Amino acid sequence: MGLAVVSLICERIKFNPEFKEAFIITACPLCLALILHLLSVNWLIDTVLLISLQYIAYLRVGILSREDLRDLSYALAPKQVVDEIY
Repeated sequence: MGLAVVSLICERIKFNPEFKEAFIITACPLCLALILHLLSVNWLIDTVLLISLQYIAYLRVGILSREDLRDLSYALAPKQVVDEIY
């Protein structure tokens, strides 16, 4: 459903993402969620694992870069802490 909505919005604003990239962005969290659901993981642990594993998968595939991760870190942690890490 999410892929269909994204496709419609992209068509309206004349944005043409590559199909492979859109498929990977959609398939990674779906596969991870299915695996965690089949393992009957607690929902709280499931949420933390799903978010962290999703970002790791995006980094490995090359959808996210280190700069993107740094920008995300600025939203979650103070600037001084992020600057010390990077």
